[in-house]
Amino acid sequence: MSQPFDPYAPPRAQEVGGPYAAAIGGVRPRLFSPGQIGAAALLGSALAGALLFGINEQRLGRSGGLAKALAAGVVITGFIMFVGTLLPERFPSFIFGLAQFLALRFYAQSVQGDAYRHHLDSGGLRGSNWGVVGAIAAAVVCLMVVIFVLVFGLGLEF
Repeated sequence: MSQPFDPYAPPRAQEVGGPYAAAIGGVRPRLFSPGQIGAAALLGSALAGALLFGINEQRLGRSGGLAKALAAGVVITGFIMFVGTLLPERFPSFIFGLAQFLALRFYAQSVQGDAYRHHLDSGGLRGSNWGVVGAIAAAVVCLMVVIFVLVFGLGLEF
C-alpha cells in the first residue's frame, strides 16, 4: 500500500547502489572533477588541490585518503615554497603554478578518473565550484598564517 502524499514531509535522499552505498549510507555524494582539482592547485597551491582530491577519496570510501592527500599537499606546498626562496628573483614563478596544475590534474585523472566517469554515468553530480573556491580560500589562509608566523614570529626574511 502506498503512503499518502504529504506536502510537509522532508525530502527523501536519493538511494543508490554500487560502490558508493556502503561508504556513505546510500546517499549519492558529489565528486570533484580532475579539472576542478587542477584548478584549485593552480589558484590555491597543491594544498587546495590535495584537499579536493582527499574529499573525493573520502566520498569514494577509501580509508585514510583525506589524511594522506592533505599530508602530501602540505609537503609539496612546503617544498615549492622552499625551492622558491632559493631561486633568483627574476625566475618566472608561473612555472610552479602550472606544474602543480598539471601534476594534480593528471594524477586525479589517473587515480579517480574511472570512478568519476562511473559516478557521472550513473546520474551522480559534479562537486560545486563554490567548494573549489572554499578549498582555495582555506589553502590561502593557511599559507598566509604560516608565512605570517615565519616572518613576524621567527624573523625570517624571504
